[in-house]
Amino acid sequence: MSAASGDAAGASDGVVREEVRGRVLVIEVDRSAKRNAFTPELFDRLRDALTRLDDDPALWAGVLAFAGAHTTAGLDLPRFAGVFGSAEAAPRDPRVDPFAQFAPDSRGAQDPA
Repeated sequence: MSAASGDAAGASDGVVREEVRGRVLVIEVDRSAKRNAFTPELFDRLRDALTRLDDDPALWAGVLAFAGAHTTAGLDLPRFAGVFGSAEAAPRDPRVDPFAQFAPDSRGAQDPA
């Protein structure tokens, strides 16, 4: 993988790697030490990669892959406690939301997978 969001200092948060292969963007999520459980930071990096895929007309398709033996253990819930516990509505994020179909005010992909 060529580009990575996250670095050694943020390794416990995981990394999202992106590699362009022709017209395909391969997105690899790597937090294998924690069974690829998503943190808020990792989720943000995934949103960045999906937004790149959606915004770049040279990219026609995306492949989402996970490093290690596990696809994902889901959400690292203790890490999301502050996100879910907020009574205030978060400002609208202009990036693609992988769960946009459940949040009507969110941006979904222009061409769904």
